[in-house]
Amino acid sequence: MKTNSIRKTNILGVTTVALMIVAAGCKSSDFGSDPSSGTISSSAALANNKALASAISMSVYNSGGGAAIYSDSQGAGQTLQMTVGQNYVYEVDATNLAAGATATISFLDTDVIGATATSYSITPGVQKAIAAPSPGGDYLLTLQVNSGGNVAQKSYQAAIGCVNPNFTQASLIPTGISVTAGSATNLYNYSAAGVISNPANYLCGFDLAGTGILSTKYVTCDTPLTNVYVSDVGYRKVAVMVKDQCNNSLSVTAPGSGIDLAYNVPAMGTEVPYIYGVVSTTNINDPRVNGVTYLSTNNNVASPVQSNYGGGAFSITSEYSYSTMKNGQPSSVPFGMTLTLRGITGSVNLAAKSNNVSFTGMYLDAATFSTDQSADVSGQITLQSASGTNNCTATHLGGKVLNSPGTPCYPGTTGDNNAATVEVWGDYTCKMSGSYGTATVTGSFDGIYHMADSCIGGGGGGGGGVTPIAF
Repeated sequence: MKTNSIRKTNILGVTTVALMIVAAGCKSSDFGSDPSSGTISSSAALANNKALASAISMSVYNSGGGAAIYSDSQGAGQTLQMTVGQNYVYEVDATNLAAGATATISFLDTDVIGATATSYSITPGVQKAIAAPSPGGDYLLTLQVNSGGNVAQKSYQAAIGCVNPNFTQASLIPTGISVTAGSATNLYNYSAAGVISNPANYLCGFDLAGTGILSTKYVTCDTPLTNVYVSDVGYRKVAVMVKDQCNNSLSVTAPGSGIDLAYNVPAMGTEVPYIYGVVSTTNINDPRVNGVTYLSTNNNVASPVQSNYGGGAFSITSEYSYSTMKNGQPSSVPFGMTLTLRGITGSVNLAAKSNNVSFTGMYLDAATFSTDQSADVSGQITLQSASGTNNCTATHLGGKVLNSPGTPCYPGTTGDNNAATVEVWGDYTCKMSGSYGTATVTGSFDGIYHMADSCIGGGGGGGGGVTPIAF
């Protein structure tokens, strides 16, 4: 027997409203809920496809009949939860579709890398029974409709469980979450082995920085994560989502003020690139922004802090995505900070190993702060300090140029790979805003930009261009 209810839950700090379809004796609260959303296929008739996407509607019933246990008409933010092997009846509304419209329902196991989707044809307006797939797990359910030559689809998140769960919230141990320092700044080691007895029998996913969203794919709970790059540091409410063999999910969060992701801010002007910032004031009630201490440095695992110069702007960008991790979430997007400075004058003569660069007129022109996202819970938050509005102030600004003697180019080419490194640094405060609200970020930075002569006749050398190079 199934019961339907509208349930408001708070999962790792993120509040969602989801329609829960729960089998008797089977509890599940997934890591957020995936609202069904129209995804428009590629077509010359883009406008028609958009209209079709908004017209698609599906309902799902228990095989024994009765009221729909799921319907698009009940609104977005619903999670479809089913039991392995049990039949469910699907119906695609044909009211707004052309005569002869066709549809396909497919299931893709997102817990399995490289899995192949299983598809079923369904005629709009005609009910069809389909058994929930096996094994249990997280599935992407996709409904694709072809109506009058226009194609559009909707996607839903489905959690396939079994009848007899084998753990409860009380069996989870918050103090069992462990985080230790890795081999360099911004690197940490994570363990969930102490979260539950017999950890090898469960799967665990990590919210690495207490942002309220899942950062990693699931691994067995006795599998540690080593040298994971994390840029939201300090005390963070690190959390773990635990799954049992029935695909029931429960979350556990580090107690008290969280776990200290200890960090050290590099000294300015020491040729160590970094961006550091503390969100001191904000009207955005989101753990990805509110109270965040951000630090990004380069190390032996990742080098997200990069600088560039062009068009009179010296930019320092630090962006990192958990999707680049060995076990990271594919839905993660690049997030971090960008600072843009202007007012550097003079030039560098690489061949003569000399320069007359001046940093006295340098100023911080603009800044951007962006967060990670969860495709099924929270969209990315982007905050900007607009250029030229004086929303950024900087102090203790400094810079220097380090010239390096070159080495002869390889045979077949001429020239020397003379090089120079331009380094800038300073403290800053920026007022930022975006569609989610406003925030003030205060911190420091160090950016390094490398230039090198080009070899003639065969390329290679670094792309410094013709000397002298003007700023």
